[in-house]
Amino acid sequence: MLITCAHVVDVSLLDGTFIGALQVDSKGWRTSALKNLTIDSRGIDLAIAQVANVHTNLEVHIKADVEISMGQGVWTYGFPYTDPREREKPDRPRWTLNPRYLEGYVTRTFEYDQPGFGSTQSYELDMRVP
Repeated sequence: MLITCAHVVDVSLLDGTFIGALQVDSKGWRTSALKNLTIDSRGIDLAIAQVANVHTNLEVHIKADVEISMGQGVWTYGFPYTDPREREKPDRPRWTLNPRYLEGYVTRTFEYDQPGFGSTQSYELDMRVP
């Protein structure tokens, strides 16, 4: 499963354009297609998709009605930092992906009028988030 911000996924590309995810396994990097891409129907800046050829028993529960308050601890894993690598072929860029674990707390809650998504409950954190 892939969870990302909806503004990252341009739904207009879905007709005839490949949208995928990079995965690393024992044979190296491989590209897998995203299937069943869904933008959150509640207007939240959230998109979910299945990654082809990945099978897991992982369950993810996203609750939009959870009360989040100032001082509450929060964490995330992801936000890959990408470093360009030397190209094997001039027309094929290569990247090193470095996922990160971030942990902190909420310093402020507020409503943000996000263009294209309307009013969204938002949270300011004590750390800079990429």
